[in-house]
Amino acid sequence: MPFPASPRELTAPWLSEALSASVEAFELAPLAAQGATSETVRVHLHYAPGADGPASLIAKFPGPTPAMREVGRESGAYRIETWFYRYLATTQESLPVPACYFASFDRPTGNFLLLLEDLTGWE
Repeated sequence: MPFPASPRELTAPWLSEALSASVEAFELAPLAAQGATSETVRVHLHYAPGADGPASLIAKFPGPTPAMREVGRESGAYRIETWFYRYLATTQESLPVPACYFASFDRPTGNFLLLLEDLTGWE
């Protein structure tokens, strides 16, 4: 499925499809720490009555500047991180990683998106 390339492109219908739950609304909150090549935000989710899903998640996108995107694309960081969450993290139960709700990389554009479990409060 096509995916948003930045936090500004997220929509409730797209999140509903990605999470297989009826998302009615959401709010974005910036994270204090940002990666060198990516833009990461916390997404607070509000579901339709009877729908179930995470209260919040972490969304990781390519960096907001062309220079950041180029570094992420050329280094293979976006492709490798997506591959890790799609294939490796799901096969190793002993790996302490957040659950991944969505992971995709678009080779032609270099865009990627990860929707990860929000581990706020974990030690």
